[in-house]
Amino acid sequence: MKYIFKILLIILTFYQSGLAQSVSFKYYSVDDILPQNSVNAIMQDKKGFIWFGTEEGISVFDGIENRFINVKDGLSHNHVNEIFQDSKGLYWIGTLRGLDVYDGKKFIQFDKKLKDLGRVTTICQDKKGSIIFATLTHGLGIFNPTKNILRFITQKDGLPSDSIIKCINDKNNNIWIGTSENGIVRLTNGKVTKFNKENGLPSDVIYELYEDKSGTIWIATEAGIVKYYGKSFNYLSDLNSKISDRVTEIFEDNNGKIWICTKENGVYYYDGSNFVNYTERNGLSNNEVISILEDRRGDMWFGTRDGGISKLSVEKFQVFSKKDGLLSDNVFAITVDNKGALWFGHISKGITRIKNGIAENITANNGIPNNDVASIYTDSYGIVWIGTRDGLSRYEGGKFKNYSQKDGLSGKLVLSMLEDRNNNLWIGTEQGIIKYDRNIFRNLNEELNFPEDWVTDIFEDADGNLWFSLFEQGIVKLDGNKLTRITKNDGLPSNEIFSITQDKYGDMWFASLGGGLIKYNGLKFTNYTTDNGLSSNSCYSLIEDGDFIYIGTARGITRFEYTKFDVKGNEAFKVYNTKDGLISSEMNQGAYFKDKKRNLWFGTQKGVVTFNPNSQPKLVPPVVYITNLKISDRETEKDILPEGNITLKFDQNNIRFDFSAINFSSPEKTVYKYILEGIDDNWTTTAQRSVSYRSLPSQKYVFKVKCCNSDGVWSESETKLNFEISPPYWLTWWFLTFLFVLITAGVYSIYLYKTKQVSRRNIELEETVKKRTYELALAKEKSDELLQNILPVSLVEELSKNGLVKPREYKNVTILFTDFKGFTSTAAVLPADKLVKELNELFKGFDYIVEKYGLEKMKTIGDSYMLAGGIPVECDDHAVKIIIAGLEMLEFINSRNETSSVKWEMRVGVHSGQVVAGVVGTKKFTYDIWGDTVNIASRMETAGEPGLINVSAYTYQLIKDYFECKYRGKIEVKGKGGLDMYFVTSIKSDFKEKFKKEYII
Repeated sequence: MKYIFKILLIILTFYQSGLAQSVSFKYYSVDDILPQNSVNAIMQDKKGFIWFGTEEGISVFDGIENRFINVKDGLSHNHVNEIFQDSKGLYWIGTLRGLDVYDGKKFIQFDKKLKDLGRVTTICQDKKGSIIFATLTHGLGIFNPTKNILRFITQKDGLPSDSIIKCINDKNNNIWIGTSENGIVRLTNGKVTKFNKENGLPSDVIYELYEDKSGTIWIATEAGIVKYYGKSFNYLSDLNSKISDRVTEIFEDNNGKIWICTKENGVYYYDGSNFVNYTERNGLSNNEVISILEDRRGDMWFGTRDGGISKLSVEKFQVFSKKDGLLSDNVFAITVDNKGALWFGHISKGITRIKNGIAENITANNGIPNNDVASIYTDSYGIVWIGTRDGLSRYEGGKFKNYSQKDGLSGKLVLSMLEDRNNNLWIGTEQGIIKYDRNIFRNLNEELNFPEDWVTDIFEDADGNLWFSLFEQGIVKLDGNKLTRITKNDGLPSNEIFSITQDKYGDMWFASLGGGLIKYNGLKFTNYTTDNGLSSNSCYSLIEDGDFIYIGTARGITRFEYTKFDVKGNEAFKVYNTKDGLISSEMNQGAYFKDKKRNLWFGTQKGVVTFNPNSQPKLVPPVVYITNLKISDRETEKDILPEGNITLKFDQNNIRFDFSAINFSSPEKTVYKYILEGIDDNWTTTAQRSVSYRSLPSQKYVFKVKCCNSDGVWSESETKLNFEISPPYWLTWWFLTFLFVLITAGVYSIYLYKTKQVSRRNIELEETVKKRTYELALAKEKSDELLQNILPVSLVEELSKNGLVKPREYKNVTILFTDFKGFTSTAAVLPADKLVKELNELFKGFDYIVEKYGLEKMKTIGDSYMLAGGIPVECDDHAVKIIIAGLEMLEFINSRNETSSVKWEMRVGVHSGQVVAGVVGTKKFTYDIWGDTVNIASRMETAGEPGLINVSAYTYQLIKDYFECKYRGKIEVKGKGGLDMYFVTSIKSDFKEKFKKEYII
């Protein structure tokens, strides 16, 4: 990390060198967009494309892609001197051979003489629409494209020479003509006025003419630059004292600043009093600048001789590096003292101080305690404080005084410093903080219980509170003597904080390592990361500037318009990196500064970058163009120029749209949104410059596209393309009409035929319905009979009516179980058919007895037979009926055994009590009962003896008045313990007569 300081044993000596700060230009050459590196002309057309005229043709550039125009396309000569677009959008191109006219697609043929004029040097247009052009051999040409009339003004018409260097048409429609050796001529409604040395010009050799926004004419001559105000010439002494070279171009930008291009000394920037000179030494690609352009954004383009294009962005990133005189490219501390000198601190290399353009190097040999410089600070007294790896140094009056731990410092490594409003100097070290009250250094770690950690930054807020950022332990706030710690436990997204600032609303901002940017309003934290538009989550420095916060990160400088985040969202973030002119995208921790002129300074691994945030581009809404429509049919591909309403064939439904937004400032950051109405429901966002659709159905469409440039500005409106995919012939209206008539006739014929068929069919159907109704009635009767065999009659009626049988609880019923002794062994020796036959005969006899006494057969399980009394129709004598049935079942067995070869012995068990009864199943219904009464009845059978009925005590109470019973005592039953049981022996004599009358059914 940038805060880890390395100890190197190299000791540098004191030296001085001249300094020329570099500027971050962007370069274009034959390696990318130019056909040749001498750029004689630069022009931005009405659509925004930039045209470059070179000695090998023209390049038309949109920021990413370019196309060439040369003699193969119809250009009269590849050597292009001038490009001009007239009021109707036509392009006039001056070459070594003459004048060409291009409409954007092809060259237009006007008067043939235009192509045989020799070298055309400049082109302009008067207020009547005529094209005015200067030549080196034919004087001044005036061409009326509407009437196709060409005429020349030469020496015969009063010009001092036919060799014209430059011509302009001023605001008053005067034509100014600059000659190569004979001064200037002004044409006013045909009147010729000559200007030369005899009436005020410093020289008759003219290099350049230019009219500024105020109407003043600038004239560059062999003897210097003059301005013509309407009556006299004003020789610019201050300007000419700086510029002694031949002037090639003069230009006024949108801010009213004058740019002067020269043949040998690059370009000068002049604001009326101050000069800035850009040459090869500080970044220009070549010192001979022969063309200039300010684009719509405000960026400057310089065409050079053999050096291609040098582009200077409006932000004007200036660079200081080792080649400019710094001891090292790696800068970790920055300040400007009260005399305007720049101080840059390096690791292992000491300090570079720049004063009046001279770089002075300060090392451990001539003042500071150590060459590892971590921080530099200028206080209100003009004292420069230098924090090093081995203590603190004070520079005042040209002398250094050093302090160490012996003088009261808490640590050796001084990382940060701040002078508060009471002029106390606060010093952050790797072991906490020190307060210097101009007399002594006070270590406040123990007094304030300050964390022992690296103090990476110190900040005083608007209320006088001090804030300290720590490398590992978050934030410390000091309000007087009250210390408050803020860490992750309090909601801080990261404990590794490198920088602190406060915005105009009073909110605090923290730069963190890995946690992004953090806002704290005193109550809650808000975290901004790469998901919101930040260039990196590793943030090293913060500088507040009005509505913006500038954040130095591991991946460039991010400008955050925090006041508009709620409105703009991620577009409130703008990222600057090497593609925008930064010398390096990785900023260094602690290396940032804002000077009195509001210039921002950032130290990187490759030098120092500085810029003024006031120098902002003109926010021009971008325009996106649909450049091509690629159609893929079954066999071929072809391009269609996207103009007007386009109609495609039905099989031309695989389409690719190519589009381009003109953006010359970080064009790779352009974002597009598109929608195809008729297919897409929502806009789609993409960074690509094309989109494809396949198998589009035949219908009308509108393709729309818009874009957002790198400045965060969206298109004012969408670019649209209307097109239609025609249906195949079998889907056209005439074919469908014919088909409709044909089908209607056919349908009517079929209708007549079918009507007769339907009549016959209805008769047959009536007979079928009658037959089917009868069959369904029979089936229903059979179904009801089957259900009645399975379920009680009352339940069948309920099931038929409601579709289900509601479960019911019965308070008192009697359950009987039977079981055959030795059934398993008998079944083992009997053949299967014999066994089934035996059981069928036995259970058939039981069924008869059950039905005879009005009882309910429940089910059979193997050799066990279960029946119940008192359900589904309740009755009071259910127990008596069950016992009578049981006795008769035993009689049936005994009687059968007399004649059957298989002898059976049967146990019978009976118990009475509460049960729940209901029907289960959906396809195969079963009437069943549940409850403990069923379980006990089963236990009665198990505990009984063959040939006898074993009843429970409760059942005994119900039948004792009707049957003779024998008490067996308490018999142990599994899961129930001991139960009282009785054997039924016979019917009581006094009950026999009643039995015969009431129970024989």
